[in-house]
Amino acid sequence: MKNLFKNMSLDRGIILGSIPAIVVLAASAWVQAGTLHELRDALESEVPDLGREIQQLSLQHSALSAQIEGDELVAQENPNGYIRAIAARDMVEIGDVKIVPGGKSNLVGTFDNTYRISPADNTTTFRRSRVANFLYKLEEESSQVKVTSVTFDIVGKGLRPEDLPAEDLWTFKATLTSRVSTLQ
Repeated sequence: MKNLFKNMSLDRGIILGSIPAIVVLAASAWVQAGTLHELRDALESEVPDLGREIQQLSLQHSALSAQIEGDELVAQENPNGYIRAIAARDMVEIGDVKIVPGGKSNLVGTFDNTYRISPADNTTTFRRSRVANFLYKLEEESSQVKVTSVTFDIVGKGLRPEDLPAEDLWTFKATLTSRVSTLQ
Protein backbone atom coordinates (compact mmCIF):
# COMPACT_ATOMS: atom_id res chain seq x y z
CA MET A 1 0.00 0.00 0.00
CA LYS A 2 2.94 2.26 0.74
CA ASN A 3 4.23 1.75 -2.76
CA LEU A 4 0.89 2.78 -4.21
CA PHE A 5 1.02 6.24 -2.68
CA LYS A 6 4.81 6.62 -2.83
CA ASN A 7 4.92 7.24 -6.54
CA MET A 8 1.58 9.16 -6.57
CA SER A 9 1.33 11.83 -9.19
CA LEU A 10 -1.51 14.17 -10.07
CA ASP A 11 -2.61 11.96 -12.96
CA ARG A 12 -2.76 8.87 -10.76
CA GLY A 13 -4.68 10.84 -8.06
CA ILE A 14 -7.30 11.92 -10.58
CA ILE A 15 -7.71 8.34 -11.79
CA LEU A 16 -8.05 7.02 -8.22
CA GLY A 17 -10.60 9.74 -7.34
CA SER A 18 -12.60 9.01 -10.49
CA ILE A 19 -13.21 5.35 -9.62
CA PRO A 20 -15.71 6.04 -6.74
CA ALA A 21 -17.38 8.73 -8.86
CA ILE A 22 -17.81 6.22 -11.70
CA VAL A 23 -19.40 3.70 -9.31
CA VAL A 24 -21.84 6.35 -7.96
CA LEU A 25 -22.76 7.52 -11.47
CA ALA A 26 -23.27 3.92 -12.65
CA ALA A 27 -25.62 3.20 -9.71
CA SER A 28 -27.54 6.41 -10.40
CA ALA A 29 -27.86 5.56 -14.10
CA TRP A 30 -29.11 2.07 -13.22
CA VAL A 31 -31.82 3.52 -10.91
CA GLN A 32 -32.83 6.08 -13.56
CA ALA A 33 -33.02 3.37 -16.23
CA GLY A 34 -35.38 1.36 -13.98
CA THR A 35 -37.57 4.44 -13.44
CA LEU A 36 -37.60 5.15 -17.17
CA HIS A 37 -38.64 1.56 -17.88
CA GLU A 38 -41.53 1.80 -15.35
CA LEU A 39 -42.70 5.09 -16.86
CA ARG A 40 -42.64 3.67 -20.40
CA ASP A 41 -44.67 0.67 -19.27
CA ALA A 42 -47.18 3.00 -17.60
CA LEU A 43 -47.29 5.15 -20.74
CA GLU A 44 -48.18 2.17 -22.89
CA SER A 45 -50.77 0.64 -20.55
CA GLU A 46 -52.34 3.42 -18.46
CA VAL A 47 -52.24 6.60 -20.53
CA PRO A 48 -54.77 5.51 -23.20
CA ASP A 49 -57.26 4.61 -20.44
CA LEU A 50 -56.59 7.89 -18.65
CA GLY A 51 -57.10 9.79 -21.91
CA ARG A 52 -60.46 8.10 -22.48
CA GLU A 53 -61.49 8.76 -18.87
CA ILE A 54 -60.52 12.44 -19.12
CA GLN A 55 -62.43 12.74 -22.39
CA GLN A 56 -65.51 11.08 -20.87
CA LEU A 57 -65.38 13.32 -17.79
CA SER A 58 -65.01 16.43 -19.94
CA LEU A 59 -68.08 15.45 -21.98
CA GLN A 60 -70.00 14.82 -18.77
CA HIS A 61 -68.87 18.19 -17.41
CA SER A 62 -69.96 19.94 -20.61
CA ALA A 63 -73.38 18.27 -20.46
CA LEU A 64 -73.89 19.21 -16.81
CA SER A 65 -72.73 22.78 -17.44
CA ALA A 66 -75.17 23.12 -20.33
CA GLN A 67 -77.95 21.67 -18.19
CA ILE A 68 -77.31 24.12 -15.37
CA GLU A 69 -76.96 27.01 -17.80
CA GLY A 70 -80.52 26.48 -19.02
CA ASP A 71 -81.91 25.89 -15.53
CA GLU A 72 -84.24 28.73 -14.57
CA LEU A 73 -83.98 28.00 -10.83
CA VAL A 74 -80.18 28.36 -10.91
CA ALA A 75 -80.49 31.57 -12.93
CA GLN A 76 -82.92 33.04 -10.37
CA GLU A 77 -81.05 31.70 -7.31
CA ASN A 78 -84.31 32.21 -5.40
CA PRO A 79 -86.92 29.46 -5.29
CA ASN A 80 -89.72 31.86 -4.34
CA GLY A 81 -88.94 34.12 -7.31
CA TYR A 82 -88.72 31.09 -9.58
CA ILE A 83 -92.13 29.79 -8.49
CA ARG A 84 -93.77 33.23 -8.78
CA ALA A 85 -92.24 33.80 -12.24
CA ILE A 86 -93.66 30.49 -13.49
CA ALA A 87 -97.08 31.29 -11.96
CA ALA A 88 -97.22 34.60 -13.85
CA ARG A 89 -96.37 33.20 -17.31
CA ASP A 90 -98.69 33.04 -20.30
CA MET A 91 -100.69 29.82 -20.57
CA VAL A 92 -100.23 29.38 -16.81
CA GLU A 93 -101.60 32.61 -15.32
CA ILE A 94 -102.05 31.31 -11.80
CA GLY A 95 -101.31 34.75 -10.40
CA ASP A 96 -100.18 35.41 -6.86
CA VAL A 97 -99.31 32.29 -4.91
CA LYS A 98 -98.62 31.68 -1.24
CA ILE A 99 -95.34 29.84 -0.69
CA VAL A 100 -94.53 28.23 2.65
CA PRO A 101 -90.94 26.97 2.77
CA GLY A 102 -89.94 23.99 4.88
CA GLY A 103 -87.54 21.13 4.83
CA LYS A 104 -86.34 17.94 6.38
CA SER A 105 -83.48 15.50 6.16
CA ASN A 106 -84.63 12.04 5.09
CA LEU A 107 -81.30 10.52 4.13
CA VAL A 108 -77.84 11.01 5.59
CA GLY A 109 -76.02 13.66 3.56
CA THR A 110 -79.14 15.14 1.94
CA PHE A 111 -81.67 17.81 2.81
CA ASP A 112 -85.06 18.21 1.13
CA ASN A 113 -86.18 21.82 0.75
CA THR A 114 -89.96 21.79 0.40
CA TYR A 115 -92.22 24.60 -0.75
CA ARG A 116 -95.98 24.33 -0.15
CA ILE A 117 -97.71 26.28 -2.90
CA SER A 118 -101.31 27.42 -2.86
CA PRO A 119 -103.20 30.39 -4.35
CA ALA A 120 -102.78 33.55 -2.27
CA ASP A 121 -106.58 33.88 -2.20
CA ASN A 122 -108.23 30.62 -1.17
CA THR A 123 -111.38 31.46 -3.14
CA THR A 124 -109.56 31.79 -6.48
CA THR A 125 -110.41 28.97 -8.87
CA PHE A 126 -108.57 27.58 -11.88
CA ARG A 127 -109.19 25.21 -14.72
CA ARG A 128 -107.29 21.95 -14.37
CA SER A 129 -105.34 22.72 -17.54
CA ARG A 130 -103.88 25.89 -15.99
CA VAL A 131 -102.87 24.11 -12.80
CA ALA A 132 -101.40 21.23 -14.79
CA ASN A 133 -99.48 23.70 -16.97
CA PHE A 134 -98.16 25.43 -13.85
CA LEU A 135 -96.96 22.18 -12.29
CA TYR A 136 -95.49 20.98 -15.58
CA LYS A 137 -93.56 24.23 -16.10
CA LEU A 138 -92.18 24.07 -12.55
CA GLU A 139 -90.54 20.73 -13.32
CA GLU A 140 -89.67 21.43 -16.95
CA GLU A 141 -87.78 24.67 -16.31
CA SER A 142 -85.53 23.23 -13.60
CA SER A 143 -84.03 19.79 -13.19
CA GLN A 144 -83.50 20.49 -9.50
CA VAL A 145 -87.14 20.49 -8.38
CA LYS A 146 -89.95 17.96 -8.48
CA VAL A 147 -93.64 18.29 -7.66
CA THR A 148 -94.06 15.72 -4.91
CA SER A 149 -97.66 16.29 -3.85
CA VAL A 150 -100.81 17.81 -5.38
CA THR A 151 -104.27 18.20 -3.89
CA PHE A 152 -107.25 19.43 -5.92
CA ASP A 153 -110.34 20.69 -4.14
CA ILE A 154 -113.73 20.97 -5.83
CA VAL A 155 -115.33 24.39 -5.96
CA GLY A 156 -119.09 24.41 -5.77
CA LYS A 157 -121.83 23.70 -3.30
CA GLY A 158 -123.46 20.33 -3.05
CA LEU A 159 -120.73 18.49 -4.94
CA ARG A 160 -119.29 15.29 -3.65
CA PRO A 161 -115.59 14.45 -4.20
CA GLU A 162 -116.45 11.91 -6.91
CA ASP A 163 -118.55 14.44 -8.89
CA LEU A 164 -116.90 16.59 -11.55
CA PRO A 165 -117.94 20.22 -11.43
CA ALA A 166 -119.73 21.53 -14.53
CA GLU A 167 -117.42 24.52 -14.91
CA ASP A 168 -114.19 22.55 -14.26
CA LEU A 169 -113.06 25.02 -11.58
CA TRP A 170 -110.73 23.87 -8.83
CA THR A 171 -108.43 25.12 -6.10
CA PHE A 172 -105.14 23.38 -5.45
CA LYS A 173 -102.28 22.86 -3.06
CA ALA A 174 -98.94 21.53 -4.26
CA THR A 175 -95.61 20.65 -2.71
CA LEU A 176 -92.39 21.29 -4.60
CA THR A 177 -89.21 19.54 -3.39
CA SER A 178 -85.58 20.32 -4.11
CA ARG A 179 -83.00 17.86 -2.75
CA VAL A 180 -79.55 19.20 -1.91
CA SER A 181 -76.43 17.49 -0.62
CA THR A 182 -75.16 18.47 2.81
CA LEU A 183 -71.82 16.75 2.24
CA GLN A 184 -68.97 19.01 1.23
